[in-house]
Amino acid sequence: MIEAELKFKVDNLRDIERKVKDMGGELIKSTYDIDKYFAHPNRNFSETDESFRIRTELNNDVKKYHLTYKGPKLLDAKLGKSREEYEMVFEDSNGSRDNFLAMNNILAGLGFEKSGGVEKSRKTYKLDGIEICIDDVLGLGEFVELEIKCEVDGVELAVKQMRELAVKLGLKNDTREGYISMMLSKSLE
Repeated sequence: MIEAELKFKVDNLRDIERKVKDMGGELIKSTYDIDKYFAHPNRNFSETDESFRIRTELNNDVKKYHLTYKGPKLLDAKLGKSREEYEMVFEDSNGSRDNFLAMNNILAGLGFEKSGGVEKSRKTYKLDGIEICIDDVLGLGEFVELEIKCEVDGVELAVKQMRELAVKLGLKNDTREGYISMMLSKSLE
């Protein structure tokens, strides 16, 4: 499965969110996400343009964990941050952290090491088949991500639809850089 994605740095999330609501966007969820990224023991994900993380998604008192692998971005820059993505979601019951700790221990046992982290408040809307993520990223600022999950042969159409929505929302100058890359670059300054 491909995650077709465009990401935009913005100055005022409230204005964008208002436009999304005015256009009929439906709020799907509001979360606080804590992403823990891992380094592969035998290859450099910075060089291969991959990422591997566990996301802790907090929504009220509910915790969900997302184990996510993202492959290299598609070579055509016009396709934004589109790339192969695989994800599984798991939870712990009764407030335990057993599954979360087990996943961390499995990764450590395989030689993976923590390589960085990102935290953000996120509101996720759905509009015309496009997921709109309104993100306030700790230490980086405000961003909007437009996403569509599709097959490889549908990426160009998905990106075209997202670019049309971006124009309507006044979003300009998308970036191919992920939050973890931005965070690591910032730490080197």
